[in-house]
Amino acid sequence: MAKIQLVDCTVRLSGQLTHTVEKTNVSVPEIVILRAVHGGQDSVINIDMAAPSQDETVIPRTKASWSIGDEMARLRTIYGPKVVDAIFPGHNPRLPMSMRQLEQEGGDAQLPADNDAGLSGSVIVQA
Repeated sequence: MAKIQLVDCTVRLSGQLTHTVEKTNVSVPEIVILRAVHGGQDSVINIDMAAPSQDETVIPRTKASWSIGDEMARLRTIYGPKVVDAIFPGHNPRLPMSMRQLEQEGGDAQLPADNDAGLSGSVIVQA
């Protein structure tokens, strides 16, 4: 089981400055998907990585005891298996668990441009 950091952020839909959505408790792997779906690193902004604790110190929020399989299943339910599996391929994909790790690894993923994957053009996100 792993701890996956949660953040709050603003998503620029299709990278547009005038069309934004505020999201809370977004996992770091979900940040990668949002960036790929909406047009790159600049499409996810205002990332708030911490929350105040009861003693008013700031601590990172995490999903404790959350397996990578659980997170992959959750992401597939929201974004569809084609999108998630294109971004995190393989039987046992390596997911970024924290914003620090994501930034160290480059922080961006690209959806394949080929039509065989069925991902080019609009991506329908299930709520």
